[in-house]
Amino acid sequence: MPTGQNKLTHTLVALALLIPAPLACAQLSITLADTTPLPSSATDQHNVAFDVTGVSAVTHLSADRYAAVLDRSDKLILFDLHLNADGAIAALTNIAGLTLDTTADWEGAAALSDTRILLAEEGTPSVVEFDLTTGARVRTIDAPPVFLNRRNNLGLESLTVRAGVGWTANEEALRVDGLRATPSDATDVRLAVFNAGTGEFGAQLVYQVDAMHGGYVPLTNSGQSGLSDLVLLPGGGLLALERSLAFPAPLFDARIYSIDRTGATDVRGLDALDGATFTRVAKTLCWSGDLGNLEGLALGAKLSATESALVAVVDDGDPFSSNQLAVFRLGGLCPPDATGDTTIDTNDFFAYLAAYQANSADADFNADTLVNTNDFFAFLAAYQAGC
Repeated sequence: MPTGQNKLTHTLVALALLIPAPLACAQLSITLADTTPLPSSATDQHNVAFDVTGVSAVTHLSADRYAAVLDRSDKLILFDLHLNADGAIAALTNIAGLTLDTTADWEGAAALSDTRILLAEEGTPSVVEFDLTTGARVRTIDAPPVFLNRRNNLGLESLTVRAGVGWTANEEALRVDGLRATPSDATDVRLAVFNAGTGEFGAQLVYQVDAMHGGYVPLTNSGQSGLSDLVLLPGGGLLALERSLAFPAPLFDARIYSIDRTGATDVRGLDALDGATFTRVAKTLCWSGDLGNLEGLALGAKLSATESALVAVVDDGDPFSSNQLAVFRLGGLCPPDATGDTTIDTNDFFAYLAAYQANSADADFNADTLVNTNDFFAFLAAYQAGC
């Protein structure tokens, strides 16, 4: 029988799907702040060095601490990323490696705490929890059966978790859901929400990824456009990172969209999207540019009451990209809008109060890394003023 805590968490997951439209990019702003190379090597918990290559996802653990995973490997790297108030990188320090007890094609990462991490595995497909001290596998959460229809190397690519709610998605359309992206055609993928505590999956929403930003690469006839990562924001809003490979230059094009789930159809009961009738989520472009093979994106540390860092990783798995971190400034956040519904009301007050009582990082209203009465009174002042 489920415990009271599990019932509460399950209820919160259900309520997350009812949150109205998050902030659109008419209010949000995303600007590139800085980049820095990743280290070429790291040493794991057994004092064994390994090469850092093929970094596919990143997640924020706590304060300045982050973790990134290497695809097709059993390796993580952990590091401290020190940022200035404008998002510029002050230092990259305290680099460590971690060897997991499982080798797989890891493509998404989301911290549960500073000692537990979830990784999305593209091949199975599944979401796997690991201990960040020992590298031991803790549990495996199998994706819904429809994701078994993944195309090769285009399975679960995205992963994000916040306040017990998780989202994941495939990179390009499942075989039963339509065609892959082409220079002229978009591709539909499924966003799937799950309870990070129980592992129970819920609704599936359809997200349309843009067509390739150019033609196929000559000689190799290669190219793609897929959903590379998701970022869950305070209040329940979602950001999507798309990544496109095409010809001519720039070979890579990355796009960050804000997702509006209002009115989207829950398609978890559809065995195939091809030929079905449904309403997709809406999206608004926030940023686009060429940083190489931009593969992972995560919400990072707060920069101010209205700005946070978005931390990204570039994969060096091609001749044109190099292992690096990129930091974006995510601005236009409305701090008193604790529920993310773009309306300031008593629901926001009680949502913030709950975060404050739980000593959650979301309650650090003045972005000083402490949760105390200064934050509470700063929230009250902003709550009264609105956005």
